[in-house]
Amino acid sequence: EKAAGSAATARGYWWILRDTFVGQRGASAAAKLDRAFERLVSDAQSGKQAPTAAAVGAVEGDLLAFRAAPLSPGEQARRAGQLIRYLGLVPVEYARGVANGSVVVPIEIEESIAFRDGAATAFSDLQSYLAARDLAATRAVQNALGALDTRLGDAERGTAVADPADVKALAK
Repeated sequence: EKAAGSAATARGYWWILRDTFVGQRGASAAAKLDRAFERLVSDAQSGKQAPTAAAVGAVEGDLLAFRAAPLSPGEQARRAGQLIRYLGLVPVEYARGVANGSVVVPIEIEESIAFRDGAATAFSDLQSYLAARDLAATRAVQNALGALDTRLGDAERGTAVADPADVKALAK
């Protein structure tokens, strides 16, 4: 029931943004997304998780290269700078916080998480532009940020402590 309500709300927001989407991506792409949202609502109402998840994936994929309020070139450059700067700081802070497979300075792990979150926010702002240029690379960055989130969160919770070289490779 909650999924059905969320799907219907998402479809409602889609209709608010649809004209802007048409302006950026065209009427045929919008019609495809219309059908995807209808499928999402229908699948969510059915209560079946797998079809609903697939429908969510289809909608997310179609919206990936869309930005309702475009950033100026200057803002895009600023966000790109933040993304690179913050990702560069993640492994530095993480390495300061771990030794021999253990967290030794928890505040350093918290700082690495804060930088990862800042990078993820900057990436989110740039994602539609990047996806329009190279969808596969954009998804790879998305996956790397997710993997960083998992590893840093595991270290913070004490469930697993990743090797600093692994964190550095993901951030790179």
